[in-house]
Formats: sequence, structure tokens, C-alpha cells
Amino acid sequence: MLFGNEGADILDGCAGNDTLYGGSGNDSLIGGIGDDLLLGDTGNDTLIGGSGQDIFGLSINSESDLILDFNIGSDSLGLSKGLTFDQLTLNQQGNTAIISLTNTGEELARLNGIDINLISSNQFQIIPI
Repeated sequence: MLFGNEGADILDGCAGNDTLYGGSGNDSLIGGIGDDLLLGDTGNDTLIGGSGQDIFGLSINSESDLILDFNIGSDSLGLSKGLTFDQLTLNQQGNTAIISLTNTGEELARLNGIDINLISSNQFQIIPI
């Protein structure tokens, strides 16, 4: 596990199946080769899974993460801290899918290059963190 703690960190998992946790601050998390779990935590983080079946963690009160390489066929979005798919709203802004909380409008993530019509509950899973 790579842990960024505070500040604007750059975490690179390189090869292998890694867990990257940004902590507070505007971090950049790069999974690299392998099946990685990327958790930005607080801050406006940039997440790049790399190759493999990656999980990008979403949670409330964590600010918005920019996910640059989400792959509909292999990656998934992890829901934590009691968050469920039914609580989410998906919107399109240009070539970016935006995931927000329905009841508050809080933006959780932006998925670069993704059409919301291709996203379903199948791309989401509960993660125990």
C-alpha cells in the first residue's frame, strides 16, 4: 500500500497489484501495470489506473476526482462509506461523465472520455474501507 498522507503527492504503483491512498491534498495516483485500487480521499485528485482491472474508489465528502483512463470493459468504480449506486446521478459534460450525489449535488468524480450511456450499475461495486 502506498499512502500519500498530506500535501500534493504523486504515487506510482508501477508493476503489481497495488493499493494507492492519496490522503488529504490534491494528489496524483498512478496504478501502473496490474489490478490496482486507487483511493484519492480528500482533495481534487487525478487518478490513472494504467493497465489491468482497476478500481477507482468514490466516497462522500472527499471532493471530486478526475479519472483519466476508466475502461468500461475492465475497470470499476468502488463505493465506500455507505455509498450506493441508487444515491448517484450521472451527467454528461462534453466528453466527460460526471458522477454526483443526487440529494446534495456533491460531485464525486469526472470520468474523462466516457459516455454516460455506457455506464450502468455493473461498473460499480461496494469496497470495504
